[in-house]
Amino acid sequence: MMKLLIVLLSTICAMEVVSGCNILQKHAIKSEWSRALGTGIDRETFTQIFFRVFFNLAPGARALFHRVDGNNTNSPKFIAHGLRIIAASDILIANLDQPETYAAELAHLKRQHSTRNISFEYFKAMDKTFTTVIPAILGMRCFSPKAWSDCFETAARGIL
Repeated sequence: MMKLLIVLLSTICAMEVVSGCNILQKHAIKSEWSRALGTGIDRETFTQIFFRVFFNLAPGARALFHRVDGNNTNSPKFIAHGLRIIAASDILIANLDQPETYAAELAHLKRQHSTRNISFEYFKAMDKTFTTVIPAILGMRCFSPKAWSDCFETAARGIL
């Protein structure tokens, strides 16, 4: 019985590694996200920093945000929308280790984004934004860039 359990757990671990976002990476991300948003920086400030970095990396992405004043990251309309995006990220991250809930949230985001023709390049820029902003808050020694990139790519492909 014990051998069967070991084989089963090994198979599950192997499946996690192949999927591109394993359980250890998921826990690292959850911890880092929680610490980054719990450092005293408020979510509005985090959102503004996040989108300034994002638009610097992907200037063409501003056009996707024209209905919410994407040209002015200080506008209340843009901040409100940015906060919704950070909240959606928070939901995804909180549920990384809850496959059914995570899949449901990805499906919801896919429905929201399917008509917007968003280039995968913008998702790459979003990944780069996470891997720039989070370690700037936490410090590089407290950050797992491969975990973020692997798990973000899995999420991005689920949304596209």
